[in-house]
Amino acid sequence: MNTYEKFRVLHAICHPRRAKILSFVADNPGLHAGQISKELGIKRNQVSYHLGLLEKYKVIKSEYAILEEPASKGKAARIYSINEKELNNLLKNMEAFVATLK
Repeated sequence: MNTYEKFRVLHAICHPRRAKILSFVADNPGLHAGQISKELGIKRNQVSYHLGLLEKYKVIKSEYAILEEPASKGKAARIYSINEKELNNLLKNMEAFVATLK
């Protein structure tokens, strides 16, 4: 990964809204974008956008599941959780990268 790409990843996970979403997903795995949106008070399309970026950098992962909620029963949705291995690896690499900037 070149220096530009490292800055892009750092920006992706340090963005205030993405950091908030990332923290929420870490504490509440297994929710879909609509639930995350409702709980955080962020528009659903914005949550979906930020989840997509976090998933692009592999710090979160998703899988399709059939919803059991009464209002959405039987519908398929992407359920999000933290990709702990990738997140820890990324944070370790970013820490080393930031140390080189001093």
